[in-house]
Amino acid sequence: MTKNILCIIFVLHGFTFSNDSVFKGSGVNVTPEFSSDVQMVHETIEITERAGPYWDVFVDATFKNYGDALDLQIGFPFRVYNGGGDIINYPSTPDSFKVFVNDKEYPFKLKNGTLNKQFPDIKYAVVYTFNVHFEPGESKRIKHTYSLAESFNSVGSKSFEYILQTGSLWKGDIEKIDIKLKIRKKRVPEFQIISPKESNCYVENNYVILEWNFTDINPEFNLSISSLPDMYKNKTLDWMIEAQYDVFNHGDFNGVARYFRNLVFAHYGYPFKNPFFEIHFYDSRSFSKNENYSFENISSKHKDFIDEMLDITK
Repeated sequence: MTKNILCIIFVLHGFTFSNDSVFKGSGVNVTPEFSSDVQMVHETIEITERAGPYWDVFVDATFKNYGDALDLQIGFPFRVYNGGGDIINYPSTPDSFKVFVNDKEYPFKLKNGTLNKQFPDIKYAVVYTFNVHFEPGESKRIKHTYSLAESFNSVGSKSFEYILQTGSLWKGDIEKIDIKLKIRKKRVPEFQIISPKESNCYVENNYVILEWNFTDINPEFNLSISSLPDMYKNKTLDWMIEAQYDVFNHGDFNGVARYFRNLVFAHYGYPFKNPFFEIHFYDSRSFSKNENYSFENISSKHKDFIDEMLDITK
């Protein structure tokens, strides 16, 4: 006898993507749930920013069933904003959404996401679902492709977030997650905060590539790239330093601390080896690279601030 379980593959709201996770339920409503039988073995995610502004997404995940035969209702949910708060809405559901199971395209249905009090941080209003059967010990490869417009709020902040925490709802650890995010060089100056710190960064043609590689992980964090509010633009370094405590209320502590530390270095013309920050600070002409840069030229006040930011990121 097969068991009916609902699993979810999480995506983007306006500008938020999510990892695969497990859901239960029938009819029009679905609820997040833990899977004790099916493991997400490996996941590859490729995200490409393009004009629009849109983001194209490709997800390739392998799952293995360690239990009895079961039927999974697997879903791809979205955080949908209905006009409340300060979100300026772009399309809240993706364009050209497609699902492939073992390279065969599958039909999907639109359902309502509901809250499970055990997982209060997993809140999705709209879920695309499709049915997959697993035999005992069977592995299946599930792919998704889609595009989605980015969103921003009333104070001028933009943010992209890929929710990795939902991957913890699968059996055991995820053996490997590989993520590649491609952003056009001309848009790099628009974003300040990367979290967590990328595994690798390089330039390829007209894109800056950010990569993250995780192994044997039960993720308790999310991945994001975001901008500071407009109020922080075109301000002096010391003004930004004084304001940084307020900025910490707007984003990840480690990501914000890393940006402010690099902001001080850019003020003195530090030659960044990381191309993201090299382009962010110098291609935008906000600062000028100093071929004669020396750490000794940094003021005592700014050195103390750098140490403070390093303590946060440890």
